[in-house]
Amino acid sequence: PFCPQIVEDEKHFINLCKRYRTLREPLIEKCVLLKPIFSYFSEEQKFIFIMTNNEVSLSVAKFASLAMEFREIEMKKLII
Repeated sequence: PFCPQIVEDEKHFINLCKRYRTLREPLIEKCVLLKPIFSYFSEEQKFIFIMTNNEVSLSVAKFASLAMEFREIEMKKLII
């Protein structure tokens, strides 16, 4: 419901969805710290790095948890 013209799959959720931009910033900062060229990766390469790098797994979990809480709140607003 947040991005009606786009499939809201894992890649979109982790890398692209503008709704979660602020929540995603610490995760991206961690990735850039670990891999300075991260910003130059394609979206596919970023997704693979994020999902396979053990050093960012805690950051991914935090992001996913916060984003799902945020999504739940936003979904309730749509129902009301």
